[in-house]
Amino acid sequence: MKKHRLPILVLLFCFLFSSVPVYAANVIGKAVHTDIVCYINGLPIRSYNVKGQTAIVAEDLREYGFFATYNDEKRHLDVYSYEPDNPDKITAHYVPPKNKKPIGSFAANVYATDIVTTIEGEKVPAYNIGGETLIFIDELKRLGDVIWYPKERKVCFTYVPNWIHHINKENAKIESTKEPGFSITLNKNAAGTFDVSGKNIAYFGDPTLEGGREPNTSFSFDLYYEEYDQQTEDTKTHLLDPMVSNEWNKIDKEKVNFANAHTKVKVNGTPATLEKVFSVPGNGHLDFYFVINREMRKLEDIQSIEIVCQ
Repeated sequence: MKKHRLPILVLLFCFLFSSVPVYAANVIGKAVHTDIVCYINGLPIRSYNVKGQTAIVAEDLREYGFFATYNDEKRHLDVYSYEPDNPDKITAHYVPPKNKKPIGSFAANVYATDIVTTIEGEKVPAYNIGGETLIFIDELKRLGDVIWYPKERKVCFTYVPNWIHHINKENAKIESTKEPGFSITLNKNAAGTFDVSGKNIAYFGDPTLEGGREPNTSFSFDLYYEEYDQQTEDTKTHLLDPMVSNEWNKIDKEKVNFANAHTKVKVNGTPATLEKVFSVPGNGHLDFYFVINREMRKLEDIQSIEIVCQ
């Protein structure tokens, strides 16, 4: 019987020492007990205090209307696209427990993680707690407002949707000149729409305002090739084209400086600047976007906009 013991021991030895983890997590901090309650659109969510900041579990966001897709092969977790109008997506039922532990006392270890976590495609700091992905609540500012209420001891995330408003210039007061350039003025009226006036905007197609959770507001319009006259062509060639940045993710300072040298912008009577100008080809036309360095969370926040390009 003794002759069978050695092969069994060898197999056991191989099994034990071959199970080496691919990623060895290191303790990088600790979560501590806190009396702060975190809310996602009015619903409480479990949270931790890590390094003095409020952190939540990214996977929990699935119960609050978010998509959180994990790719194990790529070790990638992406949080994106919130659906506030679909109640079936919101299944959260978390009830904050009464905190019986001293505030600031140890709750759990926080580990480093090799999982890349993104929100709306943008990488954010992430950690591991109990096999789940921990992110700071402030990272959700890409999708809305995160506000701290010190008296109530709570931190609240509120989703902010993007909005788009098509400007009706059917009754606009339009002045035509022979000079290159244009101007457009939007003033909100009692009906909540905009009175429109300007110079050389007869050739504008579908003038539009866009804003919301994005850090900038944009004004856009179409230019149709077949409607170009000499004045429109001069405006495109000598003013618009030199402003246009070819790559959305890169800012060409020379083009931005040219744009701001030839364009004056006011929002609610206060001067603003252009972050960039870009164009997108369409069916027989070009869409020009003037990205204004002014955040407008709601269309109601805009009382007037004036753009003068010359």
